Amino acid sequence: MADEPSVPAVSVVIPVFNEAGTLGALHERLARTLKDLGQSWEIIFVDDGSSDGSAAIFVKACGVEIAEGPVRRTGARGPIESIYLRDPDGNLIEVSNYLATLGA
Repeated sequence: MADEPSVPAVSVVIPVFNEAGTLGALHERLARTLKDLGQSWEIIFVDDGSSDGSAAIFVKACGVEIAEGPVRRTGARGPIESIYLRDPDGNLIEVSNYLATLGA
């Protein structure tokens, strides 16, 4: 029987919108507190279209090296801010957010 994926005992979901100034400290303090619980845990940051580089900060906080970015470019529907990172196989991955509200 194949190993089933483990499900953390504690999940913390944090909505993020232009929180670059506080994310690093928040992640550090929250991770330290969760480690003290002695249970499995995860922190999930949900970026709601930040335009201040918040995505890059929480990616770095998770120990992922950013190959490039954040950079601003034009996507199919308007301006975007992107970061580029590599998956375990070395493939380049783009993570982007639209900077303007669609349909506004």
